[in-house]
Amino acid sequence: MRFLAKRFLLFFLAAGFVGFAVFGESILMPHRSQKARFPHQNSNACLKCHVLSGWHESQHYQEFSRLLKEGKFPQYHHNACLFCHIRHALPVPPRITRFAFLRHATIGGVTAVHTLCQKCHTSPERHPIVPAPDIQDQFEKFYVGGSAMPLIFPGHKVFIGKHPQESVLLGSKLNEFPHIECTDCHNPHLCNRQEPLRGAKGIMNIGGKPVAVGYGTTHPMMNPPVYAICFRCHGPTYKWITPYPDPPYDMFPPGYTNKFKEFNPKSHMFLQPKLRNTSWMPVVFPGKNRSKWLNWQLKTATHGELTVHSTIECTDCHNNNAFSKVHGRVSLSMGTYKDPVGPHGSIHHRILRAKYTFKVGTATRSPFTHYNPKDFALCFNCHNEKAFDGGRWDKHTGFYSKTFGNLHYLHLTGDGGKLPVYESCMECHYDVHSNVMTDTTLFIFHGIAPKNEDTHLIWFYPGVKGLGNNPYPEWIKTAVRATCLLVCHDHVMNFHYSGPDLRHGSRTPLRTRTDRRSSSYSGPDLRHGSRTPLRTRTDRRLSSYSGPDLRHGRHGRHGK
Repeated sequence: MRFLAKRFLLFFLAAGFVGFAVFGESILMPHRSQKARFPHQNSNACLKCHVLSGWHESQHYQEFSRLLKEGKFPQYHHNACLFCHIRHALPVPPRITRFAFLRHATIGGVTAVHTLCQKCHTSPERHPIVPAPDIQDQFEKFYVGGSAMPLIFPGHKVFIGKHPQESVLLGSKLNEFPHIECTDCHNPHLCNRQEPLRGAKGIMNIGGKPVAVGYGTTHPMMNPPVYAICFRCHGPTYKWITPYPDPPYDMFPPGYTNKFKEFNPKSHMFLQPKLRNTSWMPVVFPGKNRSKWLNWQLKTATHGELTVHSTIECTDCHNNNAFSKVHGRVSLSMGTYKDPVGPHGSIHHRILRAKYTFKVGTATRSPFTHYNPKDFALCFNCHNEKAFDGGRWDKHTGFYSKTFGNLHYLHLTGDGGKLPVYESCMECHYDVHSNVMTDTTLFIFHGIAPKNEDTHLIWFYPGVKGLGNNPYPEWIKTAVRATCLLVCHDHVMNFHYSGPDLRHGSRTPLRTRTDRRSSSYSGPDLRHGSRTPLRTRTDRRLSSYSGPDLRHGRHGRHGK
């Protein structure tokens, strides 16, 4: 046995000397060699050290291999790796990417890696090396008044770390990287056209807590959902890459908030920490609003694709403006080389695929002088427009009064132009992701089980004030109706409302002597058909409700 061990050791040393003599120092230090004579045929030599499980299923491998078999690009010597990477030689650029592409592409004096991707992912007029979906033109919508992923913020420096396929490590403090790179969302060695996020790492809600998932994590997932990738920057690490603190916000409208918290049903309300999240966009989980009116809006607008039990992706709102008229979800199959799917850029603000106005009114007047449905085109891609501008007595909304009819119609269209009232969605739904972080609105519930504490994404914009001495505008909900107590555009709002009874279509106002004095209104108790007077002594006390100090949770769940 000892004799065999000596023979093996001599053989290993001899092989090492021969290898060094033939290939030089590159066989011992392949990424530091100046001679660069390490063999590279068919990428096989690279894969001896660089273990890339799934590489052969990736789009880059399939595309490059096809071109090489066709005899194109002979300068790469039948090596797909060399489309993006250089041979092993000094000086070594970041991730041994092709230095010739990058030497003049810098941000703040540092190499910008995304420019390598744009050598192929660009328009035909720019003569791409290999035709690929035109992502570069999407990013450049930023320069023509639109918005795009922040690839060009100054101060960027390339991240070289334990996982070189990523430019930002999960859990790292990102104040040094105030931007993103292509590889933060896409793993170029694993992704393909059908699964563009294949092999990427993200953050998901597991047991109510953020957990890293994806290829190479303790929670392996080859193709994570879109929101998991978004949470990398718009989740628990959001403070590290943006200068904006927790509320009150220093920007208008609010943005760059912790979307993981906003979409998490277990989150606590900012102003009322004893309340759990009362409303969220159905991205991670279906929403809390399960009303028949919302269900009708979604089903009819999206041809049955969406209901109150559905979820959507971030990219159903944040996407290429080429899909501005798509009702419902935006699927990958809709993309083309000219107009790829994804939140790379849009002519609209915040990479929204359709127009959504952020305009709000002043203390004395509404934001608009007339109603234009194009201002809310993004909303109407999923919500049937008829429920909002279909007429005063259209009953496909829960925001309805027996006296005044469809209150969405009244607020948006000024009752068809009869009133000088033309509001925007944003004045009542200030952050459509969730209202868990509202710092302007109090919610009070009476006789409502916690699981039914749905607030319909209501978050009054800062111009809406509390009624009387109330420090905040209030939204009060009982088992029968909801109540607004506030001052908006110098108008006092102190009334009740509820959804219509679609079964009977009654327009008969349920008014009492107390209702007439306070200009209040409501629909009936749809469950029991009750015609009990709508105002009681308790209700009258609510009209002068001063607002408890709910910031510290002194008055329990329902503000009593």
